[in-house]
This record gives sequence, structure tokens and C-alpha cells, in this order.
Amino acid sequence: MPFDPHHPVLIACRQLGAAFDSRDAEIAHALGVTRNELRLLNLLEDGPRPQVSVAGVLGLSRSAVTSIADSLTERRLIERSPSTEDRRVKLLSLTPAVWGVLAQHYRPGGERVIEAIASDFPEDAAAALAETLSAIAAAIHPSLVTPSPPRDPRGMSPSARPEP
Repeated sequence: MPFDPHHPVLIACRQLGAAFDSRDAEIAHALGVTRNELRLLNLLEDGPRPQVSVAGVLGLSRSAVTSIADSLTERRLIERSPSTEDRRVKLLSLTPAVWGVLAQHYRPGGERVIEAIASDFPEDAAAALAETLSAIAAAIHPSLVTPSPPRDPRGMSPSARPEP
């Protein structure tokens, strides 16, 4: 099949990308963080990560990530801690207060998506849609697609949830 830049799936992908981009710009502004700082906060939602691995995932230099992490640590949005396996490795993690702030901004949109899916798609069709979206994400940027751990009803991964 010849490439068609106006294929409906490609148009929908551009619309979805633009919607995420626009929403993230609004959230970054509301939180008083840069877009790259927000990207780092979002990355840490799945749990602590070694600082050195963050640079590759975000496509930034190590020094840029260090600068971002310094800024977020100073503002108490993230914490640095030594790895239990290798004390030379610094782990970055969200502070408990950030969970509520991120949930306040992201949860309403997530709830609207789930509500739209629940009302328009049977469960098996929703699962197929999720698989299709994952396949599209992998086609766009294979190295950034990783399986996510299951989340609890508050939208937090088990490994990242703050202690009550």
C-alpha cells in the first residue's frame, strides 16, 4: 500500500499527539515547571529510576538531567537516594506531595477517557483498542514503549505509591 500522509489513522495520531502536547503545556504552566521537568516527573510515576537511565529515555544529556534533577530536588518535587544495590547509583523518585498534584491535573482527563471507552466499547473492544494504541506507539518510537505495571484505583503503580 502506498504511503498516504492523509490516512485517517495518521491524522488521528497527529490529533492525539497534539492533544497530549497541549495538555502537557497547560499542566507544566500550572505546576510552574518546564516541559522537560514535567517529562521527568511523568517518567517517575512508574517508580524510582536511576538518574543515569533517565537521560536516555528523555533524549537529554546527562548534564541536562542533572540540572533538571537539581532544580526539582531543590523545590522538593523529587528525591535522590542511593540504590540499595549500588550506592554510586542515584535513584530519582517523586515526593509524596507530588502524587496529589499530578493526580489533580491528569486524573480528570484519564477519567474522561475511561468513561468514553466504557460507554462506547465492550470490554474486549477496549482491550483491542489498548493493544492497537500500544502497537502504534511502538511503531512511532519502539525504544520508548515498555509495559507498565498494574495500577491501583488511584492511578499509582504499586512500586511508586507513597506509604500511607
